[in-house]
Amino acid sequence: SNEIGSCLLIRLRAVAAEGTTSAVLYAANCGGQNKNQYILALLVHAVQVTGIKKLALCFLERGHTQNENDSVHATIEMAKRKTEIYVPEQYYSLVRGARRSKNPYKVHEMDQSEFFDLHQLASNITMSTDQDGERVKWRQIRQIAVDRDSPTIAWIGYGHNEKMKEVELFRKRRAAKGQSKIPTELSTICRKPLPISSAKFKDLNALCAAHAIPTAYHRFYKELPYSKSTRDDESQCDSELEE
Repeated sequence: SNEIGSCLLIRLRAVAAEGTTSAVLYAANCGGQNKNQYILALLVHAVQVTGIKKLALCFLERGHTQNENDSVHATIEMAKRKTEIYVPEQYYSLVRGARRSKNPYKVHEMDQSEFFDLHQLASNITMSTDQDGERVKWRQIRQIAVDRDSPTIAWIGYGHNEKMKEVELFRKRRAAKGQSKIPTELSTICRKPLPISSAKFKDLNALCAAHAIPTAYHRFYKELPYSKSTRDDESQCDSELEE
């Protein structure tokens, strides 16, 4: 969710600069990436610091999540099959040139300083019950909306056509009424490249020595940061909120 939310914020900043004041976003129901308090905190943050005043996030119905993005992914995958990739930077050019018959895809090369810690951003959110005192059922949510003029409230809907309910984002003892506790300043996830495991570093450089990787790319692999304490199967998955 840190990566998804950070990319989303960069895009929202761009459309806000173009004059957009409201937007509706669509996403799949993946709890680790999209449907969680971290993305919600990002939306609240965005309406406070960008020119966008209202944001809504709609989740596609399970089993019916195919959309334009799938076509984009398929086009990139087809282009990748015809191209040899040896270092990550080559993906930028691959994606830019993947669609030849239409306008090329616009690529924003994310810098490490643009990946933010949304976990810290969401540390004060406690969205548990709605305006009727009923428990929020995260798994069943189909819409979430936020508004700059109501910084302590979100609106949720369990269907795409039903009336949405208000939900307090913060416990009243933590925040004065009308005052948002979402920070306006963001912290980056890390300030230097993440290391790979020493075993992976050894294997990659063995491929260089065997010339499975062309000589022109050897320097990239020899300069990769690595650590004995890093595990290849280590991941930072966000836990889906319990219903």
